[in-house]
Amino acid sequence: MVKDRTFTNISVNRKKIEKYKKAYEKFDVDQTFNIWLMDCASAALDKMKYLKVNYPDYKFEKCIDDNGFAIIDTSKDEIFRISVEGSRLICSKDGTAQCDHKSYAAFHPQFTAGKK
Repeated sequence: MVKDRTFTNISVNRKKIEKYKKAYEKFDVDQTFNIWLMDCASAALDKMKYLKVNYPDYKFEKCIDDNGFAIIDTSKDEIFRISVEGSRLICSKDGTAQCDHKSYAAFHPQFTAGKK
């Protein structure tokens, strides 16, 4: 007899998941934590697809100092740093002006926006 295979188990770090669930429960969200996690994963994948289509030459390099994000423009062989100062994003090339580097960083799921 074949069992229902509509669900699967995913192994995750217990301490991290408990920390995230505790933080999640502070918000008044009308869905379960597990469904919310899957929605977040789906949204992150949608963002990655958007970035690949709209910024094909940009590549995430790494998060820096919990306050920055390094981007490589492969077409120009240049590296840019996006950092957070207060409530503003700063680009190593364009400063406080709006630029594609900051848009890319803001959309990227790994950008922590100054998370301490």
